[in-house]
Amino acid sequence: MKKFKFLPLFLLFVVSCSPKFTADFHSVTFTNITLNEVNFNVNLKIYHKYILPLTISDIKYKFFANDYYIGEGDSDQEINIPKYADTLLSFPCTVKYEDLSLPLIDVIVKRKFNYEVDLDFKVKILDWTKNLQIVEKGKVY
Repeated sequence: MKKFKFLPLFLLFVVSCSPKFTADFHSVTFTNITLNEVNFNVNLKIYHKYILPLTISDIKYKFFANDYYIGEGDSDQEINIPKYADTLLSFPCTVKYEDLSLPLIDVIVKRKFNYEVDLDFKVKILDWTKNLQIVEKGKVY
């Protein structure tokens, strides 16, 4: 029984030291919609409750308007988040249209549409890496 004397303390230490990180969409702000592309800013609320800083990288996004796939893009930006930080993170996105179809022209002309942004990225703390995906849906009217 002496072998397990420190097991509860060890388990408590492991659980308390595991990375505590969440990311939620704060907002999506459209800056420009043209016949060639759509530009918008993604604003994420990062909740990071860990004793080490983290890095966000390999950001990829897909954009849909009125359930119609518009296109995708990525960012080579690497974002460093300090330890114990709640941060509002903003980065620009540009999606060039895959094709200029009638549903897309309707979105461009009317400027009223439902949108979906699918965001994939990597979170890294030392050698620990996790892929995350979050989705934001909203309306532009």
